[in-house]
Amino acid sequence: MNLRLERLVWRRAGRVCEYCQMSQEYDDLPIHIDHIIGRKHEGQTTARNLAPAGFLCNNHKGHNIGGRDPLFAEKLSTPNRRNPKRTPGGFKR
Repeated sequence: MNLRLERLVWRRAGRVCEYCQMSQEYDDLPIHIDHIIGRKHEGQTTARNLAPAGFLCNNHKGHNIGGRDPLFAEKLSTPNRRNPKRTPGGFKR
């Protein structure tokens, strides 16, 4: 990923995790730029497919396009990080 693209992604996100909106100043673990749709699923390295993600959000999502809610065992899709109507935890049902 080139520096220009990385700066664009950080600036667009306001330097917070785009899944939970946590600022780096409140998280001891680093926020990294994540492929929303992973490269193993043919996700591209474009601004549209990149999002800053905190360790816990990125780890919960993993390399998959979706996952399971650990409390309700329901299938969940990857959160729409630009949708203002999110459920707590960022994952929509």
